[in-house]
Amino acid sequence: MYKQKTRIPSSRALTSISWLSVFILITALNACMPIPTVTPDMKHESPQFMFDPDDVQLDFVSIQGYAEPHTPAQYNKTAYVRYVAPAGMALTDTIFVLMPGLFSGGAGLDLLARQLVASRPGSEVWVIDRRANLLEDRSAMIASLESGDPSIAFEYYVTNLNTEDGFQVLAPEEVAFMGYWGLDVHLRDLHEVVLRAERAADTVILGGHSLGASIVSYYSSYDFGVDTPDVGYTHIDGLLLYDGALGRTGSFDWQDDNLRVYGIELIASQEQLESGEAPPYITELFDPATEAAEEVRALLAYLAPTQLSPGGWVSYPATNRAVLGILGDDDYTPSPVFGASMGVAVNAEFGGNLVAALLDGRTGFSSRSVTGVKTGELRVSWSAGDLQKEVVDIDALAKSRSQTISNYDEWYFPLRLGLDIIQLDVALESAEGFVPTREVLTPTLALGAERGLCQDLEAFAAYRSARGIGAPFAALILDGFTHVDVVSARNNPAVTVTLQWLDQVALYAR
Repeated sequence: MYKQKTRIPSSRALTSISWLSVFILITALNACMPIPTVTPDMKHESPQFMFDPDDVQLDFVSIQGYAEPHTPAQYNKTAYVRYVAPAGMALTDTIFVLMPGLFSGGAGLDLLARQLVASRPGSEVWVIDRRANLLEDRSAMIASLESGDPSIAFEYYVTNLNTEDGFQVLAPEEVAFMGYWGLDVHLRDLHEVVLRAERAADTVILGGHSLGASIVSYYSSYDFGVDTPDVGYTHIDGLLLYDGALGRTGSFDWQDDNLRVYGIELIASQEQLESGEAPPYITELFDPATEAAEEVRALLAYLAPTQLSPGGWVSYPATNRAVLGILGDDDYTPSPVFGASMGVAVNAEFGGNLVAALLDGRTGFSSRSVTGVKTGELRVSWSAGDLQKEVVDIDALAKSRSQTISNYDEWYFPLRLGLDIIQLDVALESAEGFVPTREVLTPTLALGAERGLCQDLEAFAAYRSARGIGAPFAALILDGFTHVDVVSARNNPAVTVTLQWLDQVALYAR
């Protein structure tokens, strides 16, 4: 029987193989050869609701805010929308105090707040309604909601805008005191809410979405003490950042006295704002009339979703639900980052979306625009689409943006707040009123969105690096989500991750 011989390599061959192995190892470790990045397939579960999120109870609470000396007493207030489980279901042990983002009011985080409370009945969520929301005339919006007739709001805010019978935007000189509503004022307003939460629950978690994430991060470093230190982080047990962070949605170390881009002044200087030489709020693009009209669109979609839109927003016949979708969905908006994944237009003709491609690169390449009604059809309507991709329920979104006690938008955004936030840096090493960011050791969870503002972990790098060594800091990205999806998705995985993280917060002493 033939037996194959085993070939034994010579010592020289063994030496060659060994050196080859060492060479490969060394060059690989020194990044001279490509090393694959292996990442786990992160599947974040939907939350398990203990009761229907629609059954969460809401209450609007207005309290005394910081007494800014240039402001009339009736406007030195702040407020929050309180979300709590039905009476008798559970004793409150944890309060989430959440700060909305840019141009957002207390209802801006409605869907997220409901799901948090429904998933953990021992929790309350207090969503901040910043002091500028006190300036809004929502009378016709409330009348429409109470009567079920959206035409009241449409006529008041759109048809009769700036007439005796319609909505009139407050003149800049009437609210010149807003020129003093900077970061200090807003942090002190927030502090009053946090102190109330601290008295009401054992655990206080402070969080924010977008610009709100930056505001709460500033809070954690702000010293409210007079004779002795009293830093914000000593009043909270955890910090939540939803698709926002210092270095991404604030703290850009802008050294100019005012904000200019290519010589165009976007925000006036502090002196101009305080003296009344410049309007204290945004007067174009995101002006009060535009923000009010956006709320009317949501109201029409909520109260009369399948009726034909009264017109003015699109140039072709479309239902109220379709108008809300076309102007707010990630597939059709000029910036998919700020759109919501909430369905698809039906019976429509489509065109390209060059603006989206220019603004958002690869995120915008797949976008398109609705150009009209498909031949043979009467109007554009709306479909929920693929529920795996379209994670936001457009009807739930319309309802959340149509409330009597609070609203989704902030009509009069204080430019002074924006100016202050832009001028600070991430480290806060020499910023007046702050302790350095490195002193904040509060457990922190940062959630980004793959198609949002924080699309990868690098977006949190500046703030994470500025935090103290040893500070518990967890970060992850929600696959496929936009900036709006993070706080608006149905069965939101952000809720699951947040509550899993909350369980770990108890391991750290305040």
